[in-house]
Amino acid sequence: MDCYYPAAPEAISLIVGLKNVIGFGFGYGAAPWIKNQGFKSSLGAMAGITFGSILLGVPLYVFGKQLRFATAKWKLIMW
Repeated sequence: MDCYYPAAPEAISLIVGLKNVIGFGFGYGAAPWIKNQGFKSSLGAMAGITFGSILLGVPLYVFGKQLRFATAKWKLIMW
């Protein structure tokens, strides 16, 4: 948030909104999914989805500082 201070409120709102939509989707779809496929396969798939989403964050952890410096001068961010 320090790097993109002018866009901080919108970014936090977007992050919280997307998190809630994804959480609702998993909560709404988990019961029928478990009922149709059973605990073992459905929870294994959920674990795979979670692990995959964590792996998507690794490049941001490694290259985050370079990405922030590269995008700091964009007109979209600095208004």
